[in-house]
Amino acid sequence: MKESSLKTLLVLYTTTEKPLWLDYFQLQFVLQELSYAGLRSLISQMKKRNLLHTELLMKKTRICITDIGKRKLEAEFPAFSPRLGSWKGELSCVVFLTAPKTDKQFRYLRNVLVSIGCLQISRGIYAYPGKLPEMLINECKNSYQKSVIAFTINKYIFGDLQGLIMGQFSISELVQSYSGIGKEIDRLLNLNKPLASFNDQQKKHFYSVFDRFFKNLQSDMGLINYYFPQVSSAQQLLAHLQQIITQI
Repeated sequence: MKESSLKTLLVLYTTTEKPLWLDYFQLQFVLQELSYAGLRSLISQMKKRNLLHTELLMKKTRICITDIGKRKLEAEFPAFSPRLGSWKGELSCVVFLTAPKTDKQFRYLRNVLVSIGCLQISRGIYAYPGKLPEMLINECKNSYQKSVIAFTINKYIFGDLQGLIMGQFSISELVQSYSGIGKEIDRLLNLNKPLASFNDQQKKHFYSVFDRFFKNLQSDMGLINYYFPQVSSAQQLLAHLQQIITQI
């Protein structure tokens, strides 16, 4: 999915049953790289894919995310995955045995495991936070019946597994970055005025903060809350960014 589409889903995303409605004017603060015509075209395309819903209210079009759009965003950004919201440190492991003829040296399977965010513990041993995705289980059953084994663990006896996980997923770096983003958001909130009345410098600052947040999300596997519960989560940072956009 294109970056502009993901940003649109992100700014409209909410975990509450009550949808967040934004108009084209508000969305353009987040999607400054698009012209007004380009934004309207994007919204129209995403609506056709059932990712967004629009309605006309008092001669103004407003937009919200659909349930399909939410699931799409959660699949793209694990930090918003409900599965990881209650993660308690358990891991699912996949161990390579003998490569099948259809995937010599496990190149395809290795790429799949990396793409979904698995941690490579050593050559041929991968760990995934929580339950393995169904698509991966089905792939293993169909193509790797006697070539891999998978199991879950919820306790390790020896070794610095936490250090391995934190290093692999750059968790400490993300925590520092989120902390800085949170401070910048607080400065914008303390202006205590609607986004529409920001001066050009303040608008550029908002766009820069949102863009930094978006880029950090791309490497956030949703494990920060478990290791650093005192740090603002991606959901909390997003809610504060949305507050800036919607405050009157």
